[in-house]
Amino acid sequence: MAEQRNQIQITAAGGHWRILGIASGAAYAAGFFPDDPGTAPTPATAPAWQTRASDPSVLERHCGFPLPRSAHLHLRDTASADPVSLGWPADPTPPPARSRPARHDQVLIAGRTTTYGRWLHHEPPVSWDDGTYRIDTVGVVAREPATGRLHVAYRIIHHDRVVLAHADLIVPADSRAGFDAAIRLARDRAVTSRELSAAERGWLGAHHRELTARTGPPPSPYPPGTRVLVDVGDYREAATGRIVRACLDSAGRLTGYLWRPDAYDHAGHPYQHQSHRWLHSAARDVTPTLRPADPGPADLLGYGARVRAIDHPGLDTGTVLRLSPSGPEHGMICQVQPDHDPDAEPVLLDEGDVELIAGHAWPTVTRLIAARDDAGLPLEPAEALITLRELATVSTDPVEPPALYQVEAIPRIPDPLLDPTVDQPAARFRDPLQPPLPDFPPPAAGPLPPTM
Repeated sequence: MAEQRNQIQITAAGGHWRILGIASGAAYAAGFFPDDPGTAPTPATAPAWQTRASDPSVLERHCGFPLPRSAHLHLRDTASADPVSLGWPADPTPPPARSRPARHDQVLIAGRTTTYGRWLHHEPPVSWDDGTYRIDTVGVVAREPATGRLHVAYRIIHHDRVVLAHADLIVPADSRAGFDAAIRLARDRAVTSRELSAAERGWLGAHHRELTARTGPPPSPYPPGTRVLVDVGDYREAATGRIVRACLDSAGRLTGYLWRPDAYDHAGHPYQHQSHRWLHSAARDVTPTLRPADPGPADLLGYGARVRAIDHPGLDTGTVLRLSPSGPEHGMICQVQPDHDPDAEPVLLDEGDVELIAGHAWPTVTRLIAARDDAGLPLEPAEALITLRELATVSTDPVEPPALYQVEAIPRIPDPLLDPTVDQPAARFRDPLQPPLPDFPPPAAGPLPPTM
C-alpha cells in the first residue's frame, strides 16, 4: 500500500479502506475502494461506499468494525482539508459485505505497516464479551483543556458488528474505574447519550434489557454459575471462577460460597475432569465480576494450552500440541491444531503470533509425557516440555524412544489453585471435600524424567 498523506489504509477481501479526518469540516470520512490500494483516489476512482461522521467512534459504527485507540488519536491529530474526501457524501446503505477487514489484512498508519489483528492485539480495550454481546471501553481520546476531564471512547458489538460507538463518556481526570465499573459506565452512557442515531436507538430498544441483565450485578446470594473474583491470599492476585452454590447457616444467613476456580479447567490440572471439585471461601472474599477467565502464567504454552492466532489467515483458535525452540534467543514455535478442523494439518506459529486463552497445568514432565502417550502424540527431537514444576528438552539424538536431557526444576511461587498438591502457602480458602489426590514427586534433575 502506498501511503496517502494523513489517511489510514486498511485492506479487505473486496478492496481497501481509506479513513481520514477533515479539519475544515470538523468531520471524519471513510471510503471503501474496490481498486488497487496503491492507486491514489481521484474523482475517477471514487469510493464504492463512503460515510462521514462527527467523531472517529461514529465512523466505527458506520463501517461496522472496531478501530484501536491509536486510530482515534491519529485521526484527531492529523485532520486536514482533503479535496478528494470533501466530495464523499454519507452513504445511507450498509457497507459492502466483503469490506470487513480480517485479522491478517494489512494496515498502513503513520508510515508504519502492520496487520489488522496485530493492531488490535497491541491495543486491547477493557472488554466484556459473552459470545453474543461485547462492550469495549477503548480508552481516553481527548482531554478538556479547561477542566481536565477525559473523553473516553466506547463501543458495543453484536454478533461481531459494531452497532453503537461514541466518545462522549466523560470522566474526571483522576478517574480510576475498575474493570466492571468501566464496562457498566460504557453501557449506561450508551443509553443516555444525546448523540444516538435512529439506528442505535432502535438497536437499544430491542436489546437494552437483555444487555443490562447480562452485565448487571447478580442478586445476593449469588446464584450458581455467577462469575466471581475471589481473594485467595497474599501469594497471588485474586482468582476468577464460578459459583457452585451459596452456603447458609442454620438461621439462613450467608456465610460463604462454594466455587470452582477457572484454573481447575486447564489441560493437565488434576481436577480438570472432576466437576465435584470446588473450594469454599468466606462471603467477604467473593465478588461478582465481568472479567474473563484468567489464562494463567504466560510460559505455560505447551501441550493442551488454548490459543488464538493474532493474524494468521487460516487459523482463529486452536490447541497447542508441541512447543519447540526456534533458535538461540528467538523464543518458541507452537504447533497448533485448529479448532475449525480437527483433521487439518497443525499450524506452526511463533509464540509471539498467538495470544493465550488458557494455559496448561501439567505439574511434572512425567505427567505431561504420560498424557501425550495416551493421546498418541509422540515426542519429537528438540521439543521443549514446560510444566508447572519442571523444564525438559527432548534430545536430538536419533534414538527410540527419544531421550530427555536438561530436566530442571522451575523456580515458581507455589500456587495451590494451579498445582493443588504442592505445599500450600497461607490461603483464604479451603477444599471442603475428600482428601486431595496423592502428591506428585518433587522436581528432579538429570538425564531422565522423574518417576511416579
